[in-house]
Amino acid sequence: SLVLLLLLTGRTREARVALLGLIVCFYSGYVLYVLFPAAPPRLYLASLGAFSKTLKGGAMGITAFQNALIAMVPNEASRAAFPSLHAAVSLLTLTYAWRYLRWYVLPLGIVVTGLITSTVYLRHHYVVDLLAGALLVPWVLFAAPRFERWTLPANGTRVQRQVVCERSQEFPRLNETLVRSEERRVGKECR
Repeated sequence: SLVLLLLLTGRTREARVALLGLIVCFYSGYVLYVLFPAAPPRLYLASLGAFSKTLKGGAMGITAFQNALIAMVPNEASRAAFPSLHAAVSLLTLTYAWRYLRWYVLPLGIVVTGLITSTVYLRHHYVVDLLAGALLVPWVLFAAPRFERWTLPANGTRVQRQVVCERSQEFPRLNETLVRSEERRVGKECR
């Protein structure tokens, strides 16, 4: 929703940064799923008979819908609990909202709090999975800008320089680092 809001308000540069960050977050999580396979509590603790009550959900059939979605995933996502991408993507989106759309932080924060709490309550994650997901956020904030610089053309395009220069005037503190790195890379001052 944040990327869409940024696009609708004409802030394509910020939308690109946030979208790339989310993509890097998802792929980093997928790599960690392979390196650290962990069964979620809904499967592991259930196999031990730890639950005396089945979560049935509301009258609208939400649980049946959720179970149908989980059944579509190979092995019912039996090794995709660590780290929690629910937590990582939500907190990363909240971080980008803080940077680019501050008015959106409060409504998004309410949704993020509910989502993170419900992943433990609904037995999809252990608390340590959520902490590991939260630790993905600094990694993504470090890696995504470097990945973006790596994918841009070596000589820098005129459009890219123009966007950077325009944004530096609109948001001087926010883009100061980006402008400096672009000036070093291209060898041209924007101001």
